[in-house]
Amino acid sequence: MISLRLICIVLIIPLSGCLDWMMGGSGEDYHHDVLIKNETSDTILLQIYVDSTEIKFNDPLDYYKLLPDSISYIGSNGSKDFNYDAVQEYLDGYHREAYVIRKKEVIVKQWLKDNDKIGHSPYNKKSWEVNRVVDTDVRAWIKFTIEESDLEE
Repeated sequence: MISLRLICIVLIIPLSGCLDWMMGGSGEDYHHDVLIKNETSDTILLQIYVDSTEIKFNDPLDYYKLLPDSISYIGSNGSKDFNYDAVQEYLDGYHREAYVIRKKEVIVKQWLKDNDKIGHSPYNKKSWEVNRVVDTDVRAWIKFTIEESDLEE
């Protein structure tokens, strides 16, 4: 004979999803992929540091190799609110202190969190391109583009 415990479990499991939804648990999330585009004619190495006092180049797995005109995925974020600020959420949530661009082993550009909040910089929200998507099944994106002028400074 089927036990009362089994019957209760079978009846409760379908309801748990409804209860979670009613409590605001698993509503639709809006997700953004975080992308970096290399719009230069050079192959560059991008390093992103949580601690800017540890800028180094001795770990070959510690960088993104960006070919000319390529785009790389570096993370993602999301919110239940369609109107959330995806760029600010990324900047606040990932705690990045420095973005460093190298050609081979030579630093050609360095953006520091405390110094580079104006002008073309990953820390300036206006430097990011945002693609919002209403459909929660499609991932939107935010993208920072490294320009030729960044390498000339």
